[in-house]
Amino acid sequence: MGRLAVTALLLTAVASADQVWWDYDLRSNPPGWTFTDTWEFIPEGVYLYETTNGPYQYKYGEILTAGVVVPPDCDSVVLHVEQDLYMTSWGNAFSGAELQYRIDEGDWIYLFHQLVSYQSTSPLHYEVPASAWDLIEFRFEGFACTGSEMYPGEAHIDWLLYDLTLTLYGTLSLEQSTWGAIKGASFY
Repeated sequence: MGRLAVTALLLTAVASADQVWWDYDLRSNPPGWTFTDTWEFIPEGVYLYETTNGPYQYKYGEILTAGVVVPPDCDSVVLHVEQDLYMTSWGNAFSGAELQYRIDEGDWIYLFHQLVSYQSTSPLHYEVPASAWDLIEFRFEGFACTGSEMYPGEAHIDWLLYDLTLTLYGTLSLEQSTWGAIKGASFY
């Protein structure tokens, strides 16, 4: 009776198939990612610090992730990044932090876009609209820039990224398992 009951449960259940695709602490370069040399790997994660205070200065740091191909059984993609961000600016200057994604090497689309003065330790947590077989890439960019000689102003960005997780969610149907494998399984 026990074996029959378990087999019946297996036939009626649809299992959740969430899969953690990336789980990086960002203390080192993940495979296939590129970082400008302004990002520094430290024990807590990857860190960007830029300050501008002279005329016509622009300093930035960029991270490009490796691409991920969305599998056919995936119905949502979620990116979660723990971060500490502190930006200030005054005068004819501004600082900015951005997180963007693109699908199939198309245009970059903002998930997070913050300019001027801002402070947050809230995680970046976004669901990305994607379909089966889409190639998804992400880009992080932080910058500080100043204006003219007469009014250059001052800008500053201090950004730490750590504990980045990309999770693919979906459902698995029993088509991905064979009846022989279910029937032959030992339930005792």
